[in-house]
Amino acid sequence: MSRFNRDQAIMSLPSPDLMNSAASEIDGESGDALASATTFSHRWLSDYDYALLNPLRLEQEEWQDLPLSSLTPQWLKEQSAYMPMLLSVKDLTALQRSTLLSRIETREQRGEAFLTGLLSSHAERPGLVAHLCRLLVMTRQDNGQRYLLRYYDPRVMRHLQWLLNDQQHAALYGPADIWAWPVSNGWVRNTRRSTEYSVGTRLILEPRQWETLERMALINRALSELEILAPDLPHDDMLSQRLDAALAQAKTELALPDSEDWLFCAIQAVRFHPQIHHHPQLLERLAHAATRRSSYAAACADVDDAAWLSMAAQMNAPLLTA
Repeated sequence: MSRFNRDQAIMSLPSPDLMNSAASEIDGESGDALASATTFSHRWLSDYDYALLNPLRLEQEEWQDLPLSSLTPQWLKEQSAYMPMLLSVKDLTALQRSTLLSRIETREQRGEAFLTGLLSSHAERPGLVAHLCRLLVMTRQDNGQRYLLRYYDPRVMRHLQWLLNDQQHAALYGPADIWAWPVSNGWVRNTRRSTEYSVGTRLILEPRQWETLERMALINRALSELEILAPDLPHDDMLSQRLDAALAQAKTELALPDSEDWLFCAIQAVRFHPQIHHHPQLLERLAHAATRRSSYAAACADVDDAAWLSMAAQMNAPLLTA
């Protein structure tokens, strides 16, 4: 895996980068606005049973007096300070509840979320802790490598909703019936899609899903840039899937070696045309980048939006050939 950053969905284990992740966790939120988001309500502390906190995004004094359980797998005990925590909302005293709401409001005024998730579950705390700890460590079936799945990061959780099938979604939620997480314009809540769940069921991913998880940091970067470049685009699951497909195409079909060029290709493909990079005017620039003679993004620096739009219109013409 490449150097850990705050948008990565997974990171290989064991990894010294986990110990260095604190600095990358305290930045502001990335672009993740969703049309279905709702404003946080104080009554949710009565509606939900548990909450997720990421200690790397908070000061220690903000959480040390709360009834928390560390979500640390047994063999990562030495790195427990970097693991997420589960708050038992029903175990809060009246004073703790009031204090927590005050801290949530303070963070909201700064444009930040205090909690990274809210869960509704009839399970007792030990059972839910066991599930969430188990979920943190994923093993790839094709190479046996272990990874940390950062499901507690809302920027990851939002994409898992469209990436997983119903059976996998049930394995992700486990004993949690409802899972909510913050986005830049409020909160999104989702219900476990399947009512069938067996205790101890593990989430197993297919190779193509692992590849998407490895691209997730780039998907999130693209979403942030598109909020500026194309604010009218709906930031829904379909957009994320289009970006994922475009990133994969840039790496494989276009044979570009640099991830920054994958990002550039994906953004232009979503903005103008899915096959825009096959336009004859771009093929020579693409060939140079594929052989590392230049960056594709740099080679296209002289192409303005009007030119991209013109090429997109030509791509839609039936007789365009290379």
